[in-house]
Amino acid sequence: MALSERSRSALYQGFSAVVEEDAVQEMLSFFPARDVEEPVTKEFLRAELSNLELRVDKRLNQMELRLGASVSSEINKMMWLNIGALTSFAAVLLAAIKF
Repeated sequence: MALSERSRSALYQGFSAVVEEDAVQEMLSFFPARDVEEPVTKEFLRAELSNLELRVDKRLNQMELRLGASVSSEINKMMWLNIGALTSFAAVLLAAIKF
């Protein structure tokens, strides 16, 4: 449960008279100062993790598609280079046989 600034101040002043200031600050650190600092609920955490999982899956799928396209493109280039090299080799071989 979050403490209001007024409650925090009252607790700080009251406890400062009894114990050391460091101990009071340490104790108050266990109580959130604002609603934003409240502990997360299990439902919220599940929803956030589910959202994160969906985003990671989407990115992995996109990366897989890009990688597949890139590999396919490189294989296509290699095939045409091999065809060109074999054609050149065959032409050189035929020219050598004729002479």
